[in-house]
Amino acid sequence: MRLTSLLFVCLLAATSSCAGPKFVKAATIIPGHGPVMHDTTYLQTLIEMFQALTAQVNQAVADKLTLAEIHKKVTLPDFEKRLASDDRMRIRDFRGGFLYPAIDRAYQEATGTLKPESMDE
Repeated sequence: MRLTSLLFVCLLAATSSCAGPKFVKAATIIPGHGPVMHDTTYLQTLIEMFQALTAQVNQAVADKLTLAEIHKKVTLPDFEKRLASDDRMRIRDFRGGFLYPAIDRAYQEATGTLKPESMDE
């Protein structure tokens, strides 16, 4: 399973069942990578990003856009700027490592064509 999809599942579960990161009562959060966090600001940003992506893809599917059209339409520029700044490597990673695979997965969910994931992807 891709990390993106695993994170997507975890964040969607958090947003739907626990009203976001407010349920996290930890004083310190130690992520798998990146700096230690002492609040849920970053988690809230990720949840907002997943909610925005899901809403935009769902609307695009309702508008009968193709997946290729959705890739052009759903760009999340505000989140890209907040998370990647102007760093070209981070922008590349944001788009290739998160945005495009997350659009694909949200599209599958919205169209009822969810494909099983494997470690081989």
